[in-house]
Amino acid sequence: MINTMNICCNKDLMNMKIRNMHRYAGYDYSPNTYFKGFRPRTDISEDAKNLYFEFELPGVDPNSIKVVFNDDKVLSVTAEKQNLNENVKKVYVNERFFGHFERNFQLNENVNSEKITASYDNGILKVVVPKKLPEEKFIDIK
Repeated sequence: MINTMNICCNKDLMNMKIRNMHRYAGYDYSPNTYFKGFRPRTDISEDAKNLYFEFELPGVDPNSIKVVFNDDKVLSVTAEKQNLNENVKKVYVNERFFGHFERNFQLNENVNSEKITASYDNGILKVVVPKKLPEEKFIDIK
């Protein structure tokens, strides 16, 4: 299988290590102070022909979702989740996240950017990125 994606988790791992060190020092990393938006769960998979991205985006207005593939081979997904209950006077529990989200994925030149598709159904955004299949060159036998 051709490698078509470079997922760099080092930044996330480093941030997690720093958060753990800060937690012991007494810094507040509760959801309201640490997260300024929301980070939906994302599944990434591939087969011989495509890369598949699935984002859990329940409650997100489909008109706020943007999927962009730029010249630097970066797939960027952004969305905005609105809090419709923010003017309520008394809040007893607030466990949901609201706000802006953005995820960027560095892909390489083995993808066919002309045929990327995206669909949103039942709170799941599905992005399919087709791979460029290697051209077979037949050689004449003499």
